[in-house]
Amino acid sequence: MRLREVCVSVVMCLTLIAGAHAQGPAIKTVKPGVLTVAIDNDMPYCKEEGGKIIGVDGEIITAIAAKLGLKVEPAVMEWAAEIQAVQSGRADTNICGMAFTEERAKTVNLSDGAYYQVSEFTQLKDSNIRSIDDLKGKTVGTIQGYFYIPELKKIPWIGEANLKLYNTIDAAIQDLMAKRVNALLLGAPTSAWLATQHPEWNLKYEAIQPNEYMPDTVNKAYTVFSSKLDNPGLVKAMNEQISAMKKDGTIEKIMAKYNMANPAFLMK
Repeated sequence: MRLREVCVSVVMCLTLIAGAHAQGPAIKTVKPGVLTVAIDNDMPYCKEEGGKIIGVDGEIITAIAAKLGLKVEPAVMEWAAEIQAVQSGRADTNICGMAFTEERAKTVNLSDGAYYQVSEFTQLKDSNIRSIDDLKGKTVGTIQGYFYIPELKKIPWIGEANLKLYNTIDAAIQDLMAKRVNALLLGAPTSAWLATQHPEWNLKYEAIQPNEYMPDTVNKAYTVFSSKLDNPGLVKAMNEQISAMKKDGTIEKIMAKYNMANPAFLMK
């Protein structure tokens, strides 16, 4: 082999090696090239549709996967089974409005926050309830089992007398539209989704102003994604993309599609 050919071969080898280092180590997933995502079909967060995942979290995780060179594959199951699926290695991550908690972080790796989860007053468009003080002399409702209930009962001008509990969101909305209740606490993403799907209901939501009775109005929960404890590289890669998507406005654009453009949701 002539000297020129040797030099060319050496340069080509060095180029390939440099390229491999630039790409970094491959991301470990259950199936090579695929991000298996555990979901529970809970809109507006997530839903399997034609093999893809729609919803706020669904579109965010799909965008992350695309940046990482992975194809998304939904695995539909009950919410209670999602984290277990990640722990056992049947799924790479789980989504659908999962909030960060210290206890949860002991069982799986959790990503940085994608957006805030906001407590809200769902109301008719001609109403203007923004704080718990605005509820004086009014009636508020929520759903049986929601964590808001003990908090609302502690507010002196609400208590049990001015609090209505419903078994279903449909029943609560019917009372709101009939003006038998002045405001509802359903969770802002749910409220935003309902307003988008049913504009004829004339609904809007207002983020609840911080107050001493409702800790979640002061320290807002935030949505995260997971990975198995022995796979921190996946969450690290997710975090890099989440940060970039916050900066370039991708997450904000996705949220706007689901009527969640309220600044109260946005994390910088």
